Amino acid sequence: MAKNGFCMLTKHQKGRGVGIILEGPDGVLIEQALHFEFKANNNQVEYEALLAGMKLVRELWAQILTAKSDSKLVTGQVNGDYQARDP
Repeated sequence: MAKNGFCMLTKHQKGRGVGIILEGPDGVLIEQALHFEFKANNNQVEYEALLAGMKLVRELWAQILTAKSDSKLVTGQVNGDYQARDP
């Protein structure tokens, strides 16, 4: 799936945790699970997963990351299609 870098997929569990799967260019899968001590909505979980995946990829010295998400809001903000509001 990932030709030149890493591809990240996420799966979350109703506001308390998320699983991150990174696939490298050689097909090797790296899995990481995160558990939150706070209640988070779906978009917060998606952002936390994205940040954790980006940190992990940076630690692996990768230069390319393709992130897949089912959150239209998160992908729209990251891609610059939507403007983020200040909290």
